[in-house]
Amino acid sequence: MACGKPPDPSRVTPPASSGNLAVHHANETFEDVRQQVARLGPGDQLDQIMDRANRALERAVASGANQKTINRLKAQFDNLRGLARERMRANVNGPAEPKAEGAQPTDAKLAFRNFSESAAQRNSRPIITAIESKSNYQHEEVKQQILKIVDRQEELGSTYRDQLVTDVARVLEICPSAAGIVKALTFRGQKEGMTLMKDIASRGNKAIGSAYELMGTAALGQKTSTASNTKHAAPDLRINVGKDHVAFGAKSHINSSFPDGKTPVSPTRKTIESDIHIGRKTPDGYREIGVDFKHVKDAGSKSLDRRRGRDVNQIENVAKALQTGDLHEYHFVTNGRFSEPFKEAIDKANDELVANGNDPIGLHEHVSTLVNDPLSDGKAS
Repeated sequence: MACGKPPDPSRVTPPASSGNLAVHHANETFEDVRQQVARLGPGDQLDQIMDRANRALERAVASGANQKTINRLKAQFDNLRGLARERMRANVNGPAEPKAEGAQPTDAKLAFRNFSESAAQRNSRPIITAIESKSNYQHEEVKQQILKIVDRQEELGSTYRDQLVTDVARVLEICPSAAGIVKALTFRGQKEGMTLMKDIASRGNKAIGSAYELMGTAALGQKTSTASNTKHAAPDLRINVGKDHVAFGAKSHINSSFPDGKTPVSPTRKTIESDIHIGRKTPDGYREIGVDFKHVKDAGSKSLDRRRGRDVNQIENVAKALQTGDLHEYHFVTNGRFSEPFKEAIDKANDELVANGNDPIGLHEHVSTLVNDPLSDGKAS
């Protein structure tokens, strides 16, 4: 029988609790993730390691650790999120290079000035992933920033707001160089990027002015829209994802025409602006297609705006751009329907276009991604 003094209880190390283990694991995970974030550019790998850090935090929260410890871990995770966003800024001038320990963060002002279409293409995929995956470490803040950019007046109902975020992901798949959106989300929450709240423009991409421009673009990337013209059959409309080049707010310059071969007739405006401009390669060359989105409340009727002949003036100049070859197609798209006066104005312009061998202006009704939009089946049709 062994003899001796019993162990001193004050010197016995108690078994580690599950809370202590989870906190220890989170701290180790965060340190490992911090080192990897510095080496990686934005993309699937960075998302995966941030997801790993997020799971470690969730386990620590669920372990019963005290609130002070949990708050400290959450602060560390927020710091990791900031480092990951900094990697998006580092991805602007070129593919993000590994950052040496202690190196200064990317100059946000310089990155902001140098943002380009290629920068948008590099950063669009991580943003799409963040939108589509609710478990993604940036999902909620990306969602809120999109709404802040597009729904500045907070006038959209909850149905439109929910759909809008999904549609932005579709638009970035259709047009990864939609630099305005990607730029705003790359620099979200920073003083240097706040000017984008008024105008999310960057080289070649004017501000996307309404939720319906995003919704309509997303719809046209999903299904072909058949024109609703009754007098002149207009071309179908669809965005060929991966093939067409899509730009927002593009302007087409109108040349003077010579109806009698001698006397120039100047248009009433120098350019025709399209909400989206589709550039399409064809066997015969290149086709320029303009699209104007007309949103109407409750998917009702789009009337003819007679203020200073606004709509008539637009239609006449669109016809002139088609006649002079500055555009090959033009389409008006609405989530509702077009009024009879609007259709009559289009028919009048199309009479001359068709007589001269040009494609008629197209009208497209009930184009929406909302299944529960009145009069819409949720598809471009």
